[in-house]
Amino acid sequence: MEISNRRDLFIKINKAVLNCGQCRLCRTRINAIPGEGNITSKLIFLGEAPSSEEDSMGRPFIGKSGMLLNELIAKIGYNRREVWIGNLIKCHPPENRDPMVDEIRACSPYIDKQIDIIKPKVVVTIGRLAMEYYLPGKKLGEEHGKAFRVKNFIVFPVYHPSGALRNPAIKNILVSDFAKIPGLLKKDINEIAFFNKGKKSDINVGISLF
Repeated sequence: MEISNRRDLFIKINKAVLNCGQCRLCRTRINAIPGEGNITSKLIFLGEAPSSEEDSMGRPFIGKSGMLLNELIAKIGYNRREVWIGNLIKCHPPENRDPMVDEIRACSPYIDKQIDIIKPKVVVTIGRLAMEYYLPGKKLGEEHGKAFRVKNFIVFPVYHPSGALRNPAIKNILVSDFAKIPGLLKKDINEIAFFNKGKKSDINVGISLF
């Protein structure tokens, strides 16, 4: 796909996200947050939902968690401008609660379309909920730092930087897991086993974006 076509599609998606009223979160958000970065990147970092700070600023992964994510990305030879960063849910859930199933159902078509356009090789899921969207039934404590093939890309679960800020042991694990990412980008995707469980479609229903 031509880069100009990708930009045009992303502009449409961003407008749809900013004006979205598909679920109750539109009534309490300050800003909907489509995501940001390089829309031709082979590497995506996908969080769960915006924090209250992200909601205020209108950008994903800022504040202390974002600073740590930037540090981890730099350790593997990239910066924020070279990758794409976003969240599964585009609006901040009140009181930092987990997104509800119907909220994920309403919002997930946006990230599905964004990934279809970007065509990454590796999607690094940050935190439990982002991992569970692609790997239902898996536990982050057991699967972090492992690679799974989903459709035509690799899902690579890691802990959330907020946990690392509270627990130095988690930070060490994050650093170790991130060190595997450059190798995944070079790896033949056909060497990665498919993950098939059949639950993702339970919440992944389409809406019209355009």
